[in-house]
Amino acid sequence: MEEGNLNSPSNLFRTIGFASKGLLLLVMCFLFQTQAKAQCTDTYDTLTTNGCDTLTINNSLYSSTGTYQQILPNAGGCDSFLTINLTILQSSDTMFSATTCDSFNLNGNTYFTSGTYGQTLVNQMGCDSLITLNLTILNLTDTTIVQSACDTFRLNDSTYTLSGMYVQMRKNMAGCDSIINLDLTILNSNDTIISQTACDEFIYYGSTYKTSGTYNQTIMNAAGCDSNVVLNLTILNSSDSTIIETACDSYRLNDSIYNMSGTYTQMLMNANGCDSTLTLDLTILKGSDTLISITTCDSFQFNAITYTSSGIYLQNKTNSIGCDSVIMLDLTINKSSMLSFTTTACDTFLLNGTIYTTTGAYTQVLRNNGGCDSTITFYVTINQPSSRTISSRACDSLTFNNMTYRQTGTYEQRLNNANGCDSILTLTIIIDKVNNAITKNGNTLVSNETGATYQWLNCDTEVKINGAIQATFTPTVAGRYAVIVSKGNCTDTSECIIMVSPTSVNPQSLVNNVQVYPNPSQGIITLIVNGTLENSSYRLLDLTGRVVISSTEINAKKTTISLDEANGIYYLEVSTMGTVSRTKLIKN
Repeated sequence: MEEGNLNSPSNLFRTIGFASKGLLLLVMCFLFQTQAKAQCTDTYDTLTTNGCDTLTINNSLYSSTGTYQQILPNAGGCDSFLTINLTILQSSDTMFSATTCDSFNLNGNTYFTSGTYGQTLVNQMGCDSLITLNLTILNLTDTTIVQSACDTFRLNDSTYTLSGMYVQMRKNMAGCDSIINLDLTILNSNDTIISQTACDEFIYYGSTYKTSGTYNQTIMNAAGCDSNVVLNLTILNSSDSTIIETACDSYRLNDSIYNMSGTYTQMLMNANGCDSTLTLDLTILKGSDTLISITTCDSFQFNAITYTSSGIYLQNKTNSIGCDSVIMLDLTINKSSMLSFTTTACDTFLLNGTIYTTTGAYTQVLRNNGGCDSTITFYVTINQPSSRTISSRACDSLTFNNMTYRQTGTYEQRLNNANGCDSILTLTIIIDKVNNAITKNGNTLVSNETGATYQWLNCDTEVKINGAIQATFTPTVAGRYAVIVSKGNCTDTSECIIMVSPTSVNPQSLVNNVQVYPNPSQGIITLIVNGTLENSSYRLLDLTGRVVISSTEINAKKTTISLDEANGIYYLEVSTMGTVSRTKLIKN
């Protein structure tokens, strides 16, 4: 070994302890560089070092303490024997639990919440030390107490006598600070002196006192605290007394009236202002009451007293027991009556069963409703009724004085004449009537009235038919017809009769000259007339004879007719040269 050369590997390994792989490699490089400069010979070196848990030297991993040897090529290409004296140091793991208030400090780290925390440190050997902390943080408590108390309040050895806000610091069950906020209201008790006067007894807050004196009571005041009441009490006594009394009919005592015998009690107030019980032992002696009912005329005298008007009268006397005897007179005074009047009557006048037939002054004496004389003086004027007869003749009916007569006969009406008496009017009436009915006999119309004059008319045109003045009439054209009948002074018109089948229709020559199509139709019809158009016309009727289209002159061989009526059967009448053709039409 080259002990005197600091650059030799052996001396270098003796003096230097390596703690890491990087340092070892640096040493080896240095050795190789140094050896390369020297002569190639085997070398022997010793390395003393330590590591934490494991150590890698020249790519070899060591995990336990011991002496190890490595053979490596040196710089000269020869073997280099390396003896390694290795100490393995262990890292440490520590776990502990801690409980504290509000916060916890460990190795400069402060924790405020409970949990599990880890820290990595260097232990005494210079290796890692892992600390696991299971931490429980206990919090302080903050409590507010709202309290009312009488006079004083004690909380946790502290006594308070004034209202206010107070704070106490205590330890809670977890051993941490506990803040108590006390919102305190101090209510005061009070002492009261009461002076009271009462009758017989006095009840105060459930206690009954019957004698005068000074008493103490402890009660609760409005604030709910004790109130010491000193009661200076004076008890006054009520009184009792009895009265025995006899009276007539009724007895009055202290505004009370008694009408019957018996024992009565009154509650009054004595000189002390207390109840005074007054007992009345009463005997009522009855006076006598007599009721007399009298009805008389004009006046009545009773016990030297004269009464002239109806009413109830009282007379007082003294009966055998010395009480008043009251006579009640129920008196009805009916008056005699006198009546005077003037009147007028027709024919006779009846008064109270007496009949008067002549004008004059009369007197009657009767009994009125009250049973007294009633003298009636009157003057009566007797007026006489009148009568008249009237004869009259009328058609169908006659109206006279708002009365309508429809039959021939004699009638009587009662009216008032100028004197206000009956005016009997006798009416002799002759009622003329015309029979305006028509009988239909085939194609001929016959008036049912005989011995009259007649005038037939066309209801559709409202025109009288020239020459139609007989009782019978045979139309030549379909239509509606009526007759005017006159008989005596009366004239009446019949109802209109529908004629749809005149006798002089459909001559063969006209039928051959008239064409109508289409038939049936929907309302538009074409009319063709062959031959002369002079004095030619047409009209359209329904099944009842009602004229739907009035007579229209034909001016062309071909005519279009528009039927705006409901669907059904109609008749088209074409008149030309005095003859009529009738064609049945169907509208659908």
